[in-house]
Amino acid sequence: MKTFFISLLTGLVLLLSTAAQAVDCQRASSPTEQMVCRDPELRWLDHTLDARWLEQLVGQAQPNGKLYNEWLQQRKACSSPFCLKRAYFQGYGQLFNANRHIDWSGEWWNVSATNGESGRLVIKNASDFSAELDLHAVRGAYKIDIDSEARRYYGVLYVNNINGAENCAMIVVPRQDGNLEVSTQSNGSCALLFPTDVRPDGVYVRGDHDPRPASTLLNTGILPDEKLDSAFRQLAGDEYAQYVATANALHYTQDLDNVSAKAMTLRVIGEANRRAAIIMYNPSGSIWAMRVAPNAQNKLEFHYLTNQEDKSAIPKTIQGWRSHFIVTQ
Repeated sequence: MKTFFISLLTGLVLLLSTAAQAVDCQRASSPTEQMVCRDPELRWLDHTLDARWLEQLVGQAQPNGKLYNEWLQQRKACSSPFCLKRAYFQGYGQLFNANRHIDWSGEWWNVSATNGESGRLVIKNASDFSAELDLHAVRGAYKIDIDSEARRYYGVLYVNNINGAENCAMIVVPRQDGNLEVSTQSNGSCALLFPTDVRPDGVYVRGDHDPRPASTLLNTGILPDEKLDSAFRQLAGDEYAQYVATANALHYTQDLDNVSAKAMTLRVIGEANRRAAIIMYNPSGSIWAMRVAPNAQNKLEFHYLTNQEDKSAIPKTIQGWRSHFIVTQ
């Protein structure tokens, strides 16, 4: 027990001595800090690398704070933006031991993506100096496609010539567990390239198909337990999959009927006024739900379901939600 607390104390001391080293542009004073703050890409590299170092420090019993402090001194010695950019690549390389033999080629899938989101990365013609990247990402009704050539620095793949966005950068880092981590610049022209936060960022796993399990109302956190999920599945039948597909974004809403129900609205990002749903349930197992979607004639249709005996009595909560949609005849 004593040894445990000593190790814990040592880890905390190292963590406190190395954490929060990202440049604070409100207090930038040194020439190095000022160079970082003047350049959006350097600011992005600084904050993303600092976050990864912090994860490493927290996740290891004996974090390598000495290595991090040595890297900070290397960054401090830089006198040009080019030097700083190389220093950040070197920091990533040290953190992930990235400058090793890596089999990059093949298909990689974003396992960090949530329901209604996906990411597929294809890497071709990888060498010690470069690789070709083909990345496709989806969020709701939006999608992006990125075809570009990446350069390799200290084992890290770097792109700053993404199609149609000269000042939008991306890095791909080989993790110690054999997976890849993709990070994209979150400001400047990247914001224009990625509509409504469609971002390819995340952890990618190699495979010939998306390895994530099929989404359900249970594993997306919409329904709380298997019993209720099974009851909803049986009630909805073929429509169950439509409710799952609609759960791209969700928000809790007020129970206007005072039936001790949890109520949440679901929507497809980019089509919230055309593809949405509401689900209500209470501790006794009562279920009320409605879904809206365009029909074959592209007109909105509402589909209501409940496990109550009176199928015509639509709760006020659902009626209020339905009133927000404009239905043309």
